[in-house]
Amino acid sequence: MRQRVLAVITAVLVLLPSAWPPSLLAQGAPRTTARVPLADAQTLAGLPSLEAAGSGRVPNYLRALGSKPAAAKALAAVVPAVLFTGTLPPATKLAMAWRVAQLQESAYVTAHAERLLRAVPEGTTLLGRLKAGRLTELSRSEE
Repeated sequence: MRQRVLAVITAVLVLLPSAWPPSLLAQGAPRTTARVPLADAQTLAGLPSLEAAGSGRVPNYLRALGSKPAAAKALAAVVPAVLFTGTLPPATKLAMAWRVAQLQESAYVTAHAERLLRAVPEGTTLLGRLKAGRLTELSRSEE
């Protein structure tokens, strides 16, 4: 099953352009208002976070769940668990998220995935290879 998933991901990366800059996807005017009401960041203080300690920043995907604090707390715990547990390295998971976000033309998720990808070991190197279309330089685990 894992081999099949990796083969599909590799095919997507090889067959479709892999160097789409996020700016290309975000050429339209950025949204100035969220589609749903966002909770104040202070309301959700103390949740598990991928943000720098003490930054006080709470991502909008959690703020959107502000009216359901239990749901926001559960999602805040799931994201780090998915990224940092399991057999695939975090950089590989984030690179997949980055590429899928591009294919879905989601500038917000592309930018968020890229920011996180730059923060994990090997992430900047992997991102550089993907953006330059240097797919032959990917290790077997990154394919």
